[in-house]
Amino acid sequence: MESHAKYRVFAMVHASKLHPRTLHMAGLPPELAGGVETRKSLPAPDVLLIEQESERSVFLYRLTRTGAPGGDTWHESVEDAKYQAEFELGDVIGDWQPIPPEVADARAFVVRAVGETSGPP
Repeated sequence: MESHAKYRVFAMVHASKLHPRTLHMAGLPPELAGGVETRKSLPAPDVLLIEQESERSVFLYRLTRTGAPGGDTWHESVEDAKYQAEFELGDVIGDWQPIPPEVADARAFVVRAVGETSGPP
């Protein structure tokens, strides 16, 4: 059984150099990794994707122009996800644009959209 998100939007990040208020990392913090720092900073996003999976389950994904993950966060509402994006990145976020309902792969769609607006990597 195939299901699509109820609400999906994306926005470009318009900045050559970001100074986000939060840092997204992959890996365990030192206190859970035997005192060793194993975390790696994730790349800065070129595009943001919001997908609503159910009534109270919304994800904010940060992606590079090649589709590499730059972190994701769970939110109770679309408004909360948009607030988080604005808190982190401020006025460098472009307008939120809908993803057509017939699009099955939202990530591939936004990576193509970023590539069309920014040229080759």
